[in-house]
Order: sequence, then structure tokens, then C-alpha cells
Amino acid sequence: MKLSELLESINNKELINFKDTEIRSVKTDSRKIRKGDVFVCLRGKNFDGDTFSSEAIENGASAIISEHFLNLNKPIPLIIVPSTKKAYSLIAQKFYSLPANKLKLIGVTGTTGKTSVAYLIYKALNLIGKRASLIGTAGYYSLNNKLDIMLTGPVTTPEPMELNSLFRRFLNDGSEYVVLEASSFGLAEERLFGLEFDVTVLTNISFNHHINYHGSFESYVNSKTKLFKQTKIDGLSILNRDCEYFDKFSICSSSIISFGSHNRADIRMEEIDNENDNGIIFKFSYKGRNYLARSALPCLYNALNIIASFGVGLAFHLNVEDFLKALTSIDRIPGRWDKVKSNHPATIVIDKANTPLAIESISNLIANKKYKKRIAVFGNVGGGDKEERKVMANLISALFDLVVLTTDDPENEDPEIGFSDFLEGLRKEDKEKCIIEEERREAISRALSIAGSEDLLVILGRGNQREFLIKGKTLDFDDTIEIRKILISKGYTVEN
Repeated sequence: MKLSELLESINNKELINFKDTEIRSVKTDSRKIRKGDVFVCLRGKNFDGDTFSSEAIENGASAIISEHFLNLNKPIPLIIVPSTKKAYSLIAQKFYSLPANKLKLIGVTGTTGKTSVAYLIYKALNLIGKRASLIGTAGYYSLNNKLDIMLTGPVTTPEPMELNSLFRRFLNDGSEYVVLEASSFGLAEERLFGLEFDVTVLTNISFNHHINYHGSFESYVNSKTKLFKQTKIDGLSILNRDCEYFDKFSICSSSIISFGSHNRADIRMEEIDNENDNGIIFKFSYKGRNYLARSALPCLYNALNIIASFGVGLAFHLNVEDFLKALTSIDRIPGRWDKVKSNHPATIVIDKANTPLAIESISNLIANKKYKKRIAVFGNVGGGDKEERKVMANLISALFDLVVLTTDDPENEDPEIGFSDFLEGLRKEDKEKCIIEEERREAISRALSIAGSEDLLVILGRGNQREFLIKGKTLDFDDTIEIRKILISKGYTVEN
């Protein structure tokens, strides 16, 4: 692709030393630049891409994109743009020939529940014969096939080149719909800039460990609203009416459907008849019609996830009875209260919960009186808010008899900080419930050795997330895989 073609969608650009060269790829890591690549100078909290432009040129960069004039050590094209993050998103789309324009995009965001809702929508669409793919922390699925790939960067919402590479692959595989988890990071970093969504979904908003990155809760909420401003004019937003920020989101889209327990919700939760770890029976209504639903998924939050997903069927004018039947037939969401089937005497569960709201959502399942002892494996995500960590510590220590503290995406943070933040706000008797095992695999193994008959072991925080981020590196580590390896090494049998 020629440089001029790559830059077509970028407005208000300034071209210096322009030469219409052939472009091989687009990259933001100067160390990975090769001859024919464009280097985009992104700016982060702890780095400035401009400072790596010379290294990029030495490695063979054919053009540089920056927000500033740079004195380059070679007369190669310099493109000055108002925002390199937005430009990066636009040129990545162009590089892969705008694949998203030929797909029906469904974007899902929220503090908790977005992975579950995205997976439910994706799975149900395929069950009713639609051709759908998925991008999110539950994995990357092209139609019914989970892709065995590990991205080098962000997990939930990939960087633009990887994201659009996935779009292109899905399109080539015959996908019609793509369900995408939109994280606050991805939205703030403009990874989705320029994309238009047919349907957008808000699960909920609550305080969480991402606040430190955003600088304030207000900034965090504002980043989430970006997704809904990118809903097509003839598209639809599905919003949680119980969320206190409902009005802030509702003004972002031209057309909305609300869901929840609120008496003004369009899709209204009427009644939960049963709620335990064996499933739920609930009733909801829409436009005067009542629906009865039974699902093997546990808890109220999954009933809300199902009716949020039901809204997508309405948005696309699908046969809603068939779509609801498909939604309620899904009995497992990878990494979400995901029971490990083995002959170990304890009940072993993997769950993504790593925010106060998520822990509260599964608290009834954990506090179930049938368990003799409750054991948790948990680690603070690097760089999280200290006050939120104290809240999490108190919630977890109240629910569990033993907590094995370990690491979870520490990135560049010293793990000792995460441990001390967790312990700092606890009473002496609650601190005595905690043991520290920094290496996560050893922490899981240790907890498993302690768990006995009629005990509950919950491995919290990561679900089936595969990428483990530490000291600038991405390692392959998946709790759902590791627990099975450990069980087998200890002589237990495990079902897939």
C-alpha cells in the first residue's frame, strides 16, 4: 500500500519531506521497525514516542507520524497530525482495507459483566444460525472456532493493527457480526476511533482499579461514553437503567433501549424465582409482553446479563423467542464462575471478579453454608487504586476463611506493594487468614493442597485471560489451564 493511500482518512495533516513510498506495515514499537514500516509516535503516561523516532529510522522506518515537528536524522516523510492515537486507529483500518465497514459491530462496555454479555451475544447469534465472531477477555473466536493466539499488547481491546487484523480475518472467514469488548483503556487510547457500531451495550458503572490510570472517576466514566457516541445514527444503544450514570450515557445515542429492575426500564426484570449456583429462573417484560427464562448460569447478575443481551436481538429484529432460547441454553461462560470438573474433593471455581461490584455479585455463591472452608487465590492488578484495594481486601477477607495472596498482571509494580496494600486495611484476625505466595502457579498449587472435602476454592481475578503482563513483557498464563495442569500433576483426573 502506498503512503498516500494509507493517509487518506486523516484530516488536518501536515506533510514534510513527503515521498509516496510503499508501506509494509505500521508499528508503534521502534525496536520492531523494519524497512518499509511507518512508525507512529504514541505518547503514554511514562513514555513519549517522539524520543524513539531516531531508533525507528535507524531500523529502517520509511515514514514517521508525530504530533510535533521533529528534526529527523534522515530526510524521510514526516506526517504531523493533531492526535497520533486517532491517526493510528484510522491508518490501521485503512491498512486492512476497512474490514469493519463490512461487518455488523456490537460494542459492549461496563465495569463488570462486559465479558459475559459479549460472550452471550456471540454464542447466541451462532446458535440461531448467524455468523458471529468475538473479541474480548473470554478469547478471540472466529465463528465457532477459538483462535489459538496471544496478542502482544492489550487483551480486552487490542491495539489498532491487531484489532483490524482480527476484523479482516473474521470477514475472510465469513463473519457477518463481530462482538467486541470495549475497555476503558481501549476507549481512552482511541483504539476504536473512527469505527461505527450498529449496537452498543452498557452493563454497569462502578468504582474499580482502573481509576488510577484515568486520573479520576469522572474521566473513567467519560472514556466509556465514547463508545456510545460512535453508535451509528440508525443504530441502537442498550443501557442499564439501574445505573446512576444512565442519563449521561443516554444522551450519547440517538436511539436507546434500557434494561434493569428500574420501573422505567424498557426490558424490565420482574422477578427472580430461584438464585443459586445451579442456575436461575426469572421473569422479565418488554412492551407489555412477559417472558419466563431458565438458565444454568447462576445469580441475579447473569439474569441481568441475559436481558441486556436480549436487547441485541431486538436491535437486529431477530426472532426474539429463538434468541432468548439460545441465550438461556448457554450453561458456561469461560472464566466466569467456571467450575473445574475433576475428582478433587473440593469445589474448584475460576472467576474473573477483580472489582468490589464483581465480588459482591458472587458473594452469595461464596457464602453458601454447604462449604466447610472457603479458600481464595487473589492478587491486585498492578497500579490499582489503594483505597479500592482496601475495599477489596475487606470484602474478600469477610467471605473467605483463607486467602492466598499472589500476583495478577503486576506490570511494573513491585508485588510487595500489592500485598501490603491488601493487608494494610485489615484487622489483625483477618490478616491472619492471609498467606503470601508471589508466584501465581505456586499460589494455586498451595491453595489446592489445603482444600479438602466439602471446601470451596475460588481462583479470582483473571478468569481465562491468557496474557500475563509483567515488567514490560507478556507471558502466557491462563488460570483455567494452570489449575488443570496442577490437578493432573497431583494425580487427579480432569474433564475438559
